[in-house]
This record gives sequence, structure tokens and C-alpha cells, in this order.
Amino acid sequence: LINKISKLESEIASSNKIEETLLQYKTKALRYINVIEITKELVNALVSKIEIGYKNNENGEKMRVIKIVYKFNDIS
Repeated sequence: LINKISKLESEIASSNKIEETLLQYKTKALRYINVIEITKELVNALVSKIEIGYKNNENGEKMRVIKIVYKFNDIS
């Protein structure tokens, strides 16, 4: 019985942490809901890094891969 209580308390603590994290994500997301212009501050707040690949010629067209890594794991 003591082990079961301990396990349930641990699950409750984990659930509370998940709920708190989701609330922080929601609060952060609401700051950017009505964005009209992309500013340097907005990019710095949301983007971790941008990777730009080399130019390739495909079917006579110049192509380049651009990868944007967002800061979804950073709640600060």
C-alpha cells in the first residue's frame, strides 16, 4: 500500500509539472498571436538557428535547402 501511494504521488507530481509546462507554452504563444511584422526580437525569441545549404542546380533551377530550428523546448 505504501508503494502504491508513493507511485500515485509521483504520478500526480509529474502531471502537475506537465500542466505547468503547458501553461507556460500557452502564455508564451499568446504574446505572438497578433504579430503583424517579423522583428529581430521576434526571431530571437522563437528561432534557435537557421541552417542554409549549398546551392544546387536541379532541372535548370537553382535550389537551396533552408532549415529553421525553433525554440519549442525553451520556455524562458
